[in-house]
Amino acid sequence: MTNRLTALSVALMAGASLHAVDVDQAQGGLVIGNDTAKDSYKSVHVGLANKQIDQGWARSEDAVLQGGGTIRQWGLGLSAEAAMAVAPDRGAAELDDTDPTTYQSRPIDPGEIVQLNVKVDYVLEIEGIYGENQPFLQLIPHFEYVTYPNQQGNDLKDHQLWAGADTWWSTPLEGVDIGGGVDWNLGGPGFRGAFGGREFFQFAPYDLQFWQLANFGDQSYRSYFVDTDKRGWTTSQLGAKVMIPTAWREWWTTVKTDWTYWLKGDDQDYRKAMGLDRGDFTFSVGLQWIAE
Repeated sequence: MTNRLTALSVALMAGASLHAVDVDQAQGGLVIGNDTAKDSYKSVHVGLANKQIDQGWARSEDAVLQGGGTIRQWGLGLSAEAAMAVAPDRGAAELDDTDPTTYQSRPIDPGEIVQLNVKVDYVLEIEGIYGENQPFLQLIPHFEYVTYPNQQGNDLKDHQLWAGADTWWSTPLEGVDIGGGVDWNLGGPGFRGAFGGREFFQFAPYDLQFWQLANFGDQSYRSYFVDTDKRGWTTSQLGAKVMIPTAWREWWTTVKTDWTYWLKGDDQDYRKAMGLDRGDFTFSVGLQWIAE
């Protein structure tokens, strides 16, 4: 089979970054072991989600419009993702409106940009180990800037400059990958990482993807999000995505779900004291264009 699965030709889904590790397979990388591999990739997407979650915490508890895109040539890629509130979120209205001290500490009005991610990466892929030009290993060093434009005075707003690398190994089991990644925050103290698996299946005309991640961080990273002086696990994530071809060439309908759950009892108690659940469930539908 010259193409591993049709699902592997699709890299991005409507939605700003939820993961410390990108669960979609990067396309347009520098490929070793396949002289016919495509060396470019372009994609644009837009979608509607029930809420915006980043690194285990809600940026907005109500509906958001998500969008962005990626362009990559000879391995070097540039991606941008944004989320804009389309419904008001008054869940934290009792807190200070101008001097926030927590992750979500002010009311959100429609039209506010609640999150912006910009990433530069380089994708190196090795193929041919299993024969038929199938992917074997991906190495992805990257730099990502994350900010929350609608917030004021928040330590997280302008101090997330993440530099690191992801690695994905395509196992001999068709469509099953194992991998992970680590990031260091150049804008302040903090180290984070994740590892897990992702699976790709095709049931024509549907392309399906699933993922399972376990996230962790050092003491400095965890102190940004939970009131703790311990390093270790933060959240687990389970997700699924389906892509459905439309009547228009190069256009896809996308549906995605993601469930985030805080693993440590102390973290769960901290969130409970704030009136929050132990985890969050997100659901989004969107439309995506991918250049052939």
